[in-house]
Amino acid sequence: MKRLSILVIALSLVVVTACSNEATSDKVTEKKKTVKVESMRIVKSTQGTWSLEIPSSWKEDKDLLTDDTELAVSRDDDNVSITGLTEMKSELKDYEGGISLASYQKIVEEFPEDYGVDKLPVFKDIKVNNYPAKLSEFETKESGFTYLNRLYLIEMGDFYLQVLEYGPKSKMEKYNNEASKVMDSIRETPKSAEREKTI
Repeated sequence: MKRLSILVIALSLVVVTACSNEATSDKVTEKKKTVKVESMRIVKSTQGTWSLEIPSSWKEDKDLLTDDTELAVSRDDDNVSITGLTEMKSELKDYEGGISLASYQKIVEEFPEDYGVDKLPVFKDIKVNNYPAKLSEFETKESGFTYLNRLYLIEMGDFYLQVLEYGPKSKMEKYNNEASKVMDSIRETPKSAEREKTI
């Protein structure tokens, strides 16, 4: 009889332990499933033609706005910045190469000094949020620091978007994923798309 009691107690302990492990396992699984998704904030250009999204660690950077620059954002620590401007296709229609993305690239290549270089490196074909685009990467020196620059030419409905992503090389590498998410969020605004239909 004593053996049976010990056996019952042993089996009870096994069942309790198994249930406890299963509950703990469920809690661990629940914790694994809970992934914090960082909220993004939409920021529009001053012309209202395009927008992008920035995480909470980024800000609108009005200090970088100029007569040409319509939107500027930076990390809160100012280590990586993204600025952009638009050029209407209608203003380029008389250009000898027409208004293709390739011909727009040639126009931009005529003014490398705008970006602090003698010549812009070769552009490669890419997509930015499914928009046809060109990308040129180059380094510049300033105050003893090496800056990495990524110049994007993006074709949208009735305009081209010229975007410069830049910062100290080490910081650009460190925050590359963040900057890529911001770049991949670029889109033409519905208002701009509607305007294109009426032209």
